[in-house]
This record gives sequence, structure tokens and C-alpha cells, in this order.
Amino acid sequence: MAFSMFKALLLASCFAHLSSGSMDSCSSGCPPFWTLFNKYCYRFFGQRVSWQEANYNCQTYGSGNSFANLVSIHSKEENEFVSNMFKSYTDNTDPTESGHEIWIGLTDQDEEGTFVWTDGTSADFTAWQSGEPNGGSREQAVIMLHPNSVYYKMWRDVHMETRQVRYICKMRCFAC
Repeated sequence: MAFSMFKALLLASCFAHLSSGSMDSCSSGCPPFWTLFNKYCYRFFGQRVSWQEANYNCQTYGSGNSFANLVSIHSKEENEFVSNMFKSYTDNTDPTESGHEIWIGLTDQDEEGTFVWTDGTSADFTAWQSGEPNGGSREQAVIMLHPNSVYYKMWRDVHMETRQVRYICKMRCFAC
């Protein structure tokens, strides 16, 4: 019932966007403001929040069997897609300035050194920066680095409580 309600809300939202010409994501099976890639919907969020808040915010989207999570990345192509999405929404300011990374859904908060995605999938692809992960029990969340960084598209483990950065959510496409 809840999933049908969500589909109905998605359709109503899509019809509301008809006049603006932004029907592309609706016809793809993604809600407005989400982007389709390989049967999943992705959305960039520009507000800077902690890892826990980003994770919670993602899970407020979706319904039934299709709730969003912080983005999980399972291939070089998907890493490239996420990197390009990140780059398209950020400016060219100093990459060393705080907040110029994005949260991704990889964490080892349950067992040190065993990284898993927040959506429950295994870490079958990684793009660690050289020397990472290196944080021990203090660094349990993972960021993707700024597009202007020499380590662009690479990942680093960091403190989940102290950083405030942007994030990308991912959920399964409804109609794919």
C-alpha cells in the first residue's frame, strides 16, 4: 500500500513538472530532481551535514522496498558517474577548504576494517586514495574527494562526527 502511495505521489509530482519541461527524470522512473544511471536514481544534496545526518536524510526518500541510502559505488563507471555528478554541482573554489568533499555510504562503524555500504551491499569496488583507509577506529565514514583535488574520484576514511560535507543519495529506479 505504501509503495503504491509513493508511486501515486511520484506521478502527481511528475505531472506538476510537465509545464517546466523537466519530465525526463519522471519518464525514467526517478522522482523529479533525481538522475537515472544503470537502473538507479541519484540525487546530489548541497547542504553540508554530518555523515549520520546525511545517512538519515537519504533514508527519508522512497517507500516500500525502495528507500534511498547514501550512494554505494560498485564499478569504475559508477564511480565516474558519481564523480561527474559531484563536479557538476560544485564550484571551482579551493579544494582544501572544508566541505569540498561528499559523503558516500561506505563505513566500517560496525567492525573496524570491514567496510560495507549503508544499503547492505558488499564493497566489491573501491577507489581508495594512496595510504587509505588509515584511520583506525577513529575514522569510520568515507568521503569522495573534490573535483579540483589531485585525488579527484578517490576515497578517504574520515571522522563521521566532525566533518560537515555534501552528499549523494541513491535508490532503485521505480519503473526500470
